[in-house]
Order: sequence, then structure tokens, then C-alpha cells
Amino acid sequence: MRRFLDTKKASGIIMASLMSFLLVALFTSAATTISTSINTGGTLDVTGASTLTGAVTMSAAATVGTNFTVDTTTFYVDGTNNRVGVLTITPNTALEVVGTASSTSLIVGGDSTNGTIAGMVFGTCNLTSTTLTASTTQNFACTSAAGVRSGDKVFVMATSSLVSGSYNPQIFIRAASSSIINQINVDLFNEGITPGGTQTVSGTLNFWAVR
Repeated sequence: MRRFLDTKKASGIIMASLMSFLLVALFTSAATTISTSINTGGTLDVTGASTLTGAVTMSAAATVGTNFTVDTTTFYVDGTNNRVGVLTITPNTALEVVGTASSTSLIVGGDSTNGTIAGMVFGTCNLTSTTLTASTTQNFACTSAAGVRSGDKVFVMATSSLVSGSYNPQIFIRAASSSIINQINVDLFNEGITPGGTQTVSGTLNFWAVR
């Protein structure tokens, strides 16, 4: 009789354990929302799509698969070709930005000492009409150089002849610099070839200013 009761008791325990296991499995497989925190000391693998509605904090390095997309085309990482696109999902270079980009500084080749560009502007400026004696160098103001700042490194080139007339005396640009906002100071040299002599110099210069 006692053996029969022990067997019956053991069967009841086994049945209760089995039912508990099945209920846990049922509720776990059907769950779509976890209202409490999950802490794991191992690896958490998710094979399906995941939607995160709250903030995500990563305290260590994160590895993303081959390609990574943020907001369709806002930011795209092409892991296959090792390229990054901003506002494009087909970057053709290591970094491609479709649209306007801004930066406080840019290193083009060189290093932080010799290759940094903090800003640049290009356009045209107008030489103040002034006479230039033969075989002399004189400083001219080239005004309306919009965007040029004091201390910029400037490069200039004449858009046409710097003097008017049927002959073409040799007027050379020897130097250019900027010490006044929106103005470039240009040193011009009159070679003085006959019938050049003293000439009235005027005209428009193309400029490129870098800071």
C-alpha cells in the first residue's frame, strides 16, 4: 500500500513539473513584450527583425553586418566595398555626400600643419584704374572681392588684358595678398616695352582665397 502511494505521489510530481514546463514554454514563445530588464552575461542572438523604441546605449564596440542603413538614405555604410554614403545608398568613393556639406576645417593631403583648409572662396574683383610707369612695380587695390578676409592666402589671374589699346604691353602680376576684408592688394609690374611706356591699368581679376 505504501509503495502504491509513493508511486502515485511521484507521478503527481512528474505531471506537475511537466505542466509547469509546458506553461512556461507556451507563455515564452507567445510573448511579444518584455516589461522588465534583461541582463545576460553571454550573447543575445535575435534572428528576426527588432524594433527599439527607447534609447540604446552601447558601452563597448558594436559590430554591424555587411551593410548598415539609417533612415533609408540619410546614412549608409556599404560594407562590401568599404564606402560610406550620406543621402545616397550608392556611394562611388570612400565617402560621398549628396548635397551641401560643411566643416570647420579640412585636411587635403599634407597634415594638420600644412594641409588644413579652414575655408575658401573664389570670385572676381575689380582693379582701381591707375597709371603704371614703365619698368616699375606698383600696388593696386582689387575691390569687391566678396568673401575675402584679412590674412587669406590669395591667388589671382587676369580675365583679359590689363590695359586698353591696339598694342599689348607686358603687365605682370608679381604678388597678391589680403589685409582688408573684401579687397585684394596686387603688385603689378610694367615691363615698359615700346610703345608701352606709362600705362593706365584696369580690369577684372579672378581670385581664389584660402584660409
